[in-house]
Amino acid sequence: MTWISHILIGFFLNDLLLKFSGVCMGLYLVGLVLPDVMEYNHRTIGHSLLLWLPPFVVTYLVFRDVFNYYLPLFVGVVVHIFLDCFSKSGVRIFYPSDFRVRFGLYKTYSWSEWLILGISVVIYWYFKGGFV
Repeated sequence: MTWISHILIGFFLNDLLLKFSGVCMGLYLVGLVLPDVMEYNHRTIGHSLLLWLPPFVVTYLVFRDVFNYYLPLFVGVVVHIFLDCFSKSGVRIFYPSDFRVRFGLYKTYSWSEWLILGISVVIYWYFKGGFV
């Protein structure tokens, strides 16, 4: 999924369900694109829960004062990974394991991705009271 799709769909999810605001909203938005930004080969270690879960657990158990800032970043990353699971190539969520989650609904940069984004816009608009 392209970065704009990640940002827009992630924004819709936040506005309708998550309700992060301020600095936490910024960290959530960073998390939405971070897996792609940090990788040279797409959908490898940055898309692996093995990279993101240990700091989440350690932060929760040891660094409680920082946890409230790591949580929105982590949620953004998980939303990113979840959205990429719907692509035709899927995600190796336990990279370097070959186990892949793939639902095959869209191909990145194709009409199918833009269709999913368009449907997301309509759903968001509906729930925000856009249809009268």
